[in-house]
This record gives sequence, C-alpha cells and structure tokens, in this order.
Amino acid sequence: MPSIAQAPSSAIYRLPVEILVIIFEDALEEYNSHSHFGSSHVHTRAPLNLMRVSKAWRDVAQGAPELWRQIDPAVAQFVPTFLACSKGRSLDIIWFPHSVYLSYPCLVSRANTGSMMDLKYFERIYYFVQSLERLENRWRVLDFTVHLEYEPILDTFFALPAPHLETLRLTVERAIGEEDADSRSIFTSYAPLLQEVQLTGICISLSSPILCGLSQLHLECIHFIQSTVFQLIHVLSACPALSELSLSSLLFSSLGPEGASSPSPSLWRVSLPCLKEVYYHRLHQRLVRFLFASIIVPSTARLTIDLRHVTIADIFPAHINLEQNLFNIHRVRALTVVSCNDGWGGTDYCEVFGRDEKRGAELMSLRFEVRQGLLDTVHMSLPSLQLPHVTSLYIGVFPHRSFWTSIAMAQVLDSFPNITSLGLSGGAARFASYKLTVRNASYFCPLLEELELDDSHITKTALLRLVKSRTTFDQLLPSTSTQERVPLRLLKLSECKAINRATVSALEEMGVKVEWDKST
Repeated sequence: MPSIAQAPSSAIYRLPVEILVIIFEDALEEYNSHSHFGSSHVHTRAPLNLMRVSKAWRDVAQGAPELWRQIDPAVAQFVPTFLACSKGRSLDIIWFPHSVYLSYPCLVSRANTGSMMDLKYFERIYYFVQSLERLENRWRVLDFTVHLEYEPILDTFFALPAPHLETLRLTVERAIGEEDADSRSIFTSYAPLLQEVQLTGICISLSSPILCGLSQLHLECIHFIQSTVFQLIHVLSACPALSELSLSSLLFSSLGPEGASSPSPSLWRVSLPCLKEVYYHRLHQRLVRFLFASIIVPSTARLTIDLRHVTIADIFPAHINLEQNLFNIHRVRALTVVSCNDGWGGTDYCEVFGRDEKRGAELMSLRFEVRQGLLDTVHMSLPSLQLPHVTSLYIGVFPHRSFWTSIAMAQVLDSFPNITSLGLSGGAARFASYKLTVRNASYFCPLLEELELDDSHITKTALLRLVKSRTTFDQLLPSTSTQERVPLRLLKLSECKAINRATVSALEEMGVKVEWDKST
C-alpha cells in the first residue's frame, strides 16, 4: 500500500495515502459547511493551504480531485488551479457577497466609497461567472446570493442547459416592494438530474420543466404574478419523491385581493408519501387552507407552521377533514401549548407542539403571532386541530401572565376528554382548582391519572380538595352514574410556594404518589 514516508519523524507522514485523503476530505467538508458564514482563508482556501505544508502533502492534494470541487470567491484567483486539480469532476460553485470582502480586503476598505466599491464588486462577480459559465457539463451545485442590481450577470448561467446539475440555490436580495417577473425560463428548461431547488427573491415560472422530480423544494419571498396556486399543486404532483417542502412569504396574484374567498381545492389530491418536512411560514391563511385541502401529508412527516394574525380555526376550517390529508394527526398523542410575549409589548404568540408520545418524536410545530390582547382567540380555536387521540396535554404561560381566560380553558379541556396526563404551568396553573375539582357527575378530564403543577399559586386547602375529589368519588358522584371513575395516581409539584412537607404527607395518605420539588 503506498505511503508518504518521506518524513518518518512524524507519525502523520507514515499514514497511507488513502487514509490521509479521507482526513483531508473530512476536514474540507467541515470547512465548506462554514464557508457561507464568512470564514477566514484557512477555511475557504483549505486545499491550497494543504499544498503549502510539505511536498508530500502537495503531491497527495494534487492527486485527490475530490478536494478541489468547491469553488467560491475566496479562490476566484485560483480557478484554473481548481479546474486542473479537480480533473473533470463535477463542481460546486458558490458565491456569497460577504465572502468577497473577506477575500479582497481592498473592497472592505472602500466599502463606503460608493460606486468604486460597486465597480470592483461587479468586476469580481462578472469574471467569476465568466470563468465558469462554459463548464455547464460539470455543474453539480450552483449556490448564488447576489443583490438585485447584479442579477443580470447570472443570466449567462441561466441561458445554458445544466445536464448534471443536482442542487440549485439562488437568492436575490430585494428591497420591499420590488417584484420579479415569473415568466423566466432557466437552463433552457433542461436540468434532468436536478433534485434540490431553493429560490429566494427570484421567481421562475411554475410551469418550468426543471421543477419536476425534485426531492427538496424551498420557495421564499416570491410574488407569483402569472403562475397560480394550481400550478404549484401541479409542480408537487410531478415530484412524488419530495422529502422537504418549505414555502415562506409567498404571494399569488391568483388568490385575489384581501378578503376574497379561498380558491376551490384542485380536482385531485396530491399524495407525497416520501415527505419528511413541511414548513409554511408567513403565508396567507387562504393559501394555507388550499394547501391543506390539496396535499396528503404522510404520517411520518413533521409539520411546521409560523403564521401571523390568524388563529388555528383560520387555517384548519371545520369543513376540511384533517385526518384524510394530515395522516400525522393520527399519531399525535402528546400536545404542548405555550403562550408567551415577545418582550417588546407589541405582540403575543402561542406555540403548539404535537408528539407521538410525551417525550417522543415531534410531528407538529405551530406558531401563531397575534397583536397583544388577542391571544385568547388562538386558545379558543385549539379544538379545531381535531386531535382525538391526545392523551397528554401540557399548557404553559411564560412569563406569569393571564393569557388564558376561563372560557378558553374550559373549551380546551372539554375538547380533549381522553387525556390521562395534564400539566399546567404559570398563568395556566391558576385554573387547576376551579376546573379540575370534581363537583358533580360532569367534570373535565375524567380519565386523568397524572397531574403536574408548575409555578402555581394554588393553596394547600384547594389542592387537598382537588386531590380528594379525584380519589374519592362516592360522595361526589351518584351510584347511578355510568361515567368511568379513574382515580388520580401521580401528582407532580414544582415552584408551588404554598406547599410544604405536611401537605405532601396529607396527599400521600389519599393514595397519590407525589413528586415534589423540595428546593422550592
């Protein structure tokens, strides 16, 4: 087996060439993963730095074409070297503006000189693109971030076919209100191996053939003027192996003006059996409803939603059977609801997390941001989630504020009759005594076995009365009641200042196991 024994005094020089190449490749993979964040030349010019260590390392590096596949602004001056050493391998071409300033300090020193800096930047990106545009048969990854005024430079790339392109990431930084025409056709509509598409601020027609057979699709900050929501569904239907779908800040003129009715779902429902991640961010509620009605999400997918000024009922309307389109709904057994303030006093938000078990895999993450004082409208719409199989529910409020009203809490507890484990924290814990104490034959959470109270101001008298009502039913429920009587078995207490050792002993005498945080 070949080795580099020219310098036997160092153990690393006695490693086989194959092992050393693997070490170099692992190091470069780590460096390249951070190159977008403005790393130094030690990171972005790693192959060149390896060649400067010793002649032995230079020979190894030059004979390992996999080390030379990524080309970015930091190595723009050495493109011929990278092309020669990569020996015909496919290329990952990356352009990020801030990496240009790190590579060319003269641009940083002139950052405030206006047109001079702009001219230098224009020259750099122009010659960078020009040196690579005729290598379309070697493109594997194109990852470009440019400002709007430099976007025309990329047209030279768009005008060529991309027969071996696998990943396309394009970001055009636009000012608010600036729009892009969605009639653009790129790569002469020929990129047969394309698997991942990420477009931010740059729009292409949704009828483009390159949007077929994808495994990842990310669209962000795009206003589709000509393309319609129905064409978006058609794109998804042409990607049966899609594993990641991310839609953020999208507008469709076809949706009509604000207040118009939602478009009718497409005539077919698109099944995406390989879907693992679904992310909807800052979309109009009518678009979200349309997507829910048109896309069948498999049980293994994770759904993430982040919306503003809407409630759960706005995006999960009652006429849509979620169990038919969101199969991961069937698997949700544990639900966590957390209400918070953004700290600036302007908005409140509610986060909802659904898991397949109490500490299991996360299947659903919903975040709703509303104007201050309107958070209870989100709480009252929680029953719209249609989660009949939930057995564990945790409701938290941070900081300790009264986001919840008595009516909203009653509606939520009533909509989850099968819960066996309930946690209340902060401002939500104040409802424990009133809502959970059994007073007659009809009461909330009849199957409750485990209760957790965190940061609760409940008094010891109220707590004893609650637990007694949940362990001794004879005096509270008539003998003719057919409701199943499940006694409380476990009580968890944390940050409950009114509770002491005597209270815990009295609770244990009722047959309840108590886990008490004594430090509080």
